[in-house]
Amino acid sequence: MAKHILLSIIILSMLLFGCYSEGDIKSKTMHVSEKTSKSRVSPSTDTIVGLPLPVGSQTSIDGNNINIQLPTGYRFGGIDYEGNIHMISSGSSTVTCNCITPSTGSCAPFETSSQVGCASEKDKICNNCEMTVSSGLVVFREYYIFTPTSFMPGFADDVLIINNLHLWDQLPWANEELIDNNEQLLSEIFDFAYDGYVEGDLLVSIPVAIDSSRFLMEVPYGSVEENMMYTINLSDAAGETTARCSGCDGDCKFASYRLGQIRTCINCNSGCTLSF
Repeated sequence: MAKHILLSIIILSMLLFGCYSEGDIKSKTMHVSEKTSKSRVSPSTDTIVGLPLPVGSQTSIDGNNINIQLPTGYRFGGIDYEGNIHMISSGSSTVTCNCITPSTGSCAPFETSSQVGCASEKDKICNNCEMTVSSGLVVFREYYIFTPTSFMPGFADDVLIINNLHLWDQLPWANEELIDNNEQLLSEIFDFAYDGYVEGDLLVSIPVAIDSSRFLMEVPYGSVEENMMYTINLSDAAGETTARCSGCDGDCKFASYRLGQIRTCINCNSGCTLSF
């Protein structure tokens, strides 16, 4: 019989607009077994990048743009290229598709019952098919969909996930040493998240913090729960530069760890920004 222990996960939380207090620090527990998560690596492609949408979203394609209206209770938010945080509680957001030079080929909008994004035709592949997200005059370098409080719970009943853009933008990125030191804990978190996962299910990336350091964790879209924010599945994004890190005099690098699909920026203690 596998032994079970209790790990106490203490992850820094924060009141809106970046105000800290002793009450902001929460401690939660989760059951942990000796079983180790297998590496879950999705097949990559250079021809498609997409953002899963909640049921009830309204979309329309206009040339190279997709207009999106989220259902009641959902919000869209993100960080622009000047570092400003924006929350969109009403109105539409726009996805724009462009094939970035020197790449050539097609990069056109698509929509399905559960996803919008940009894709290339098989005979006109664009190796850098970029999906830009904006709202009005605001163009985002990071963008997230926020779930409402009435959303059905998924996997994270015992794991505190970052759902505050101010906190997310202020924490330093996790490095390789932190991820190695928390491998068992992270494996168990992924076991919870991937319970019931079927190959081919949509995947998204959610913000997580451990030991006051942040990273993006890839999970099935069906496991996302209330009061979370999520973005695209970075491992399935089109082209090598869809997700990129910059800052710190160019020393920042985008890192992907095989353990459960973890994405982070490395070689930078502060000032590093992630663009999707």
